[in-house]
Amino acid sequence: MNDRQKLWRKFRQKWLRDDVGAKVHEPPWTTPERPLCVWPARRKTRRVVFLSKDYVYYRWVGGGLSVPPDWMVLSRIGVPDEPQMAFMADLHKKLRVPWHYIGDLDTLDLTAFLVMRALNIDFVGRRHALPVTWLGINDTWLALCRRWKDPRWRISFGQMNPLEPEHWSVLREVAPELPDTIGPECTRLLDCGQTLDLAAASGGYKPGFHPRLMKHLVATARTSRRP
Repeated sequence: MNDRQKLWRKFRQKWLRDDVGAKVHEPPWTTPERPLCVWPARRKTRRVVFLSKDYVYYRWVGGGLSVPPDWMVLSRIGVPDEPQMAFMADLHKKLRVPWHYIGDLDTLDLTAFLVMRALNIDFVGRRHALPVTWLGINDTWLALCRRWKDPRWRISFGQMNPLEPEHWSVLREVAPELPDTIGPECTRLLDCGQTLDLAAASGGYKPGFHPRLMKHLVATARTSRRP
């Protein structure tokens, strides 16, 4: 086992212990009662898009946006558990299409992305078992938020909880590709202890924001390379 693998396992054990005790960090697992939501593609599935928050999908649909008909959309919060990873592995085996992840700009969803990519909670040093790419929140999404911000409101950045700076430091070490994945501005926000969740990155913007965001997501998904 190399140093990065040891570092991740040591932190993961601390994360689990502190979550049970002091409740200073978001839990890595969701309860078994929270189901994985699946919205099948209306045509032949060409892409699977995973959302860490299901309200993103409802905001799309409620706002009258047309989700691409060849997208299958999945959603469930938290780090994938073993049954969920088994389901995704089987789905990938059947479909053989690119996957994309849309999540909060925080350590929980970045970890979930890395775990999903490896289909293993100990993702460090493992092969990419699932062809999933990070679709946002990233620098381009953040730039759209700033460009379309309603002047009456501020973008609601969050503050990291007590364990999260250490979590981010560990992720930077064990997954050094993350700054390039999310972009330099998003990296700077996390370095400064700030986060941005999907609710704040999806609401409170001028008319036209959501169609423009969807256009960006569709274009990025089409041009993104498999990991």
